[in-house]
Amino acid sequence: MDLSAVSLAIDMLKQPAKRRRFTASGYTVTGEYDETVGLAETNIDAVIQPFNADSKAENKMDLRSVPEGERVEDYVIVWTRADIRASNETAGTAADEIDALDGRVFKIVSLTNRPDAGFKRAIAGLIHDRGRSL
Repeated sequence: MDLSAVSLAIDMLKQPAKRRRFTASGYTVTGEYDETVGLAETNIDAVIQPFNADSKAENKMDLRSVPEGERVEDYVIVWTRADIRASNETAGTAADEIDALDGRVFKIVSLTNRPDAGFKRAIAGLIHDRGRSL
């Protein structure tokens, strides 16, 4: 499959975003919880595309990768060349969060790596909507 058109679109439509990655448990050495402990923020470029159950037919397959009870929530598709990751229980890593320009924050739910075209495609669910936790 030729992915050159997708790769070109990512380069043309990308916008700045912020990737948040949690690298530690969030507890200080004194045992107090601090949400900034182990948090690394990186500026990335990404295309953030709306995605929901009413989207085009090809997105219906993507909907199957989202847990059944959460299929009515607000999701986006994130296209980027940056290093992003979904959670991995075996490795003990948490999913990355993407902070969009409009203030909404999304957590990576599903990730597809396309190394042959040099980009990653992820489905991400809304967790913060302009300051409101969901």
